[in-house]
Amino acid sequence: MLLGCAYSAAGKKQQAASELSQALIAGGSYDHPLTCIALLELGKIAFEKAEFDAAGTFFLEASYSAAVFDRFDIFEESLRWASQTWLVAGKKGVFSQLAPATAWAKKKGTRSAMVTLLTCAAEHQSIFGDPQGALALVNQARTAMGRAEMQNGEVGARLNFETARVSFQTGNLKAGDVAAASALAWYKLGSRRLFQIGLADGLAVGGQITERTADLLYSTVLREPVPADWIIEPNETLASIAFPHPLPYEHWLDVCLARKEEDKALTITDMIRRHRFYSSLPLGGRLLALRWVLEAAPEAAQRKGRPAAAGLAGEVPQVCRGFQKGGGAAGRVGGRFAK
Repeated sequence: MLLGCAYSAAGKKQQAASELSQALIAGGSYDHPLTCIALLELGKIAFEKAEFDAAGTFFLEASYSAAVFDRFDIFEESLRWASQTWLVAGKKGVFSQLAPATAWAKKKGTRSAMVTLLTCAAEHQSIFGDPQGALALVNQARTAMGRAEMQNGEVGARLNFETARVSFQTGNLKAGDVAAASALAWYKLGSRRLFQIGLADGLAVGGQITERTADLLYSTVLREPVPADWIIEPNETLASIAFPHPLPYEHWLDVCLARKEEDKALTITDMIRRHRFYSSLPLGGRLLALRWVLEAAPEAAQRKGRPAAAGLAGEVPQVCRGFQKGGGAAGRVGGRFAK
C-alpha cells in the first residue's frame, strides 16, 4: 500500500493502481485495517482520470471497510470524496448514501464525521434547489458541532462556508456575511492551496530545485481555476484568488526569463496584472465576473459568456432577475447568492 501511494504521488498512476489493488487483500482476507486506505487511494486515481462511476464505487467501498474497523477518519474522507464525485459527475438529486452514513456516525458518536456529512448534504440540498432543507441541515451540523474545538478548524470553516451560501439563498444577508467572513478568515491561514504555493515558492527561491522543476511547480500551483475546482473545493479555490500572493508569480517570471521563454514570460506578466487587480476586489472579483456575464451588452460579451449567462438564467433565475432590475435589494441579494 505504501509503495502504491508513493507511485501515485510520483504521478505513476498505473503502477500505483497495481500495487494498491494487491494491497486490498492480506492473508486471503479482503478486509483488513488498511483496505479502506487502499480503496480511498484507488478512488482518487480514478477521479483524476475522470472515471467518476469507478471513483464513486471505490469511495463507497472505502467507507464500508472503514466502518468495519472504526476508521472514522477514512470513513469521513471517503464519503466526502464520494459526495463531491456525485456532483462532478453531474448526477441529479441529493447523494442517497449521506443520510444513512450520518445516522451511523451519530450512533458511533464520531462528531467530526457527522458534521462533515451534514455539511455535504446541505451543499447538495442548496445546489438542487432546496435552500430551506439545506438550512435545516446546516443547523443540525451546528448543533452537532457544539463548542468542540473543530469549529476552529477546517471542518468548522467548511460549515461556515456552507452556512454563508445557504443564508444568502434564504435572504439572510447579515448571517451570510458573518459566516463568509469567518470561513475566509480561516482559509487565509489554513488554505492548503496557499500553503502549496508558499512551499513551491520556497523551494524555488531557495535553490533546492532546478529551474525546470520550479517552472513545472509554479505552473501547477498558480494555474487558473477550472469549473471542476469550483465544484470540488469552492472554498479552497476562492482562497487561491481572493488573497494576494504576487511574489510567487514574480519569481515564476524570473525563472522563465532565465530560461529565455519569452512567450511564457509575457503570459505570466498578464497573470500578475490580473491577480493584483482581482485580489484587490471582494471575493477575488467573483461578483465582478458575474456582473460581466449578466450585464454586458451582447456584442461586447465574449463568445463563451453568452451560453454562461443562459445557463445561469435557467439554474438561478432569481440572480438574473436581481441584476436585470438594476441594483437595489434584488441586485444585492443576487450578488450575495452568486458568491
